[in-house]
Amino acid sequence: MLHARLFCRGLRILAFPTNQFGFREPWPEKEVKRIVHEKYKIGFDLFSKVDIYGDDTHPLFEFLQLKTEPVQWNWVKFLIDRDGHPVRFYSHLTVPFDFEQDIAALLAN
Repeated sequence: MLHARLFCRGLRILAFPTNQFGFREPWPEKEVKRIVHEKYKIGFDLFSKVDIYGDDTHPLFEFLQLKTEPVQWNWVKFLIDRDGHPVRFYSHLTVPFDFEQDIAALLAN
């Protein structure tokens, strides 16, 4: 797993569920976390559900979308450097292994 292999080099994955795309996370937050942990066996940080757009957009996603691209669907990825600067945006169609070299290059700096 990418996270397990690169964690010691500084990789951190932060996941933020949302119910704004296709209403895919309609359950209470506790249930969403249980489902995600059981189904995906994740070892990274899973945060509270957030709004990605609209009046209640989470400030992090306001910032990320201002600096990169608008989020169009679930499972988009943002590559962010150690100083908190967004480096790249990846669509929901991109799997993490497709940009592993980008991650490794960033961690090498």
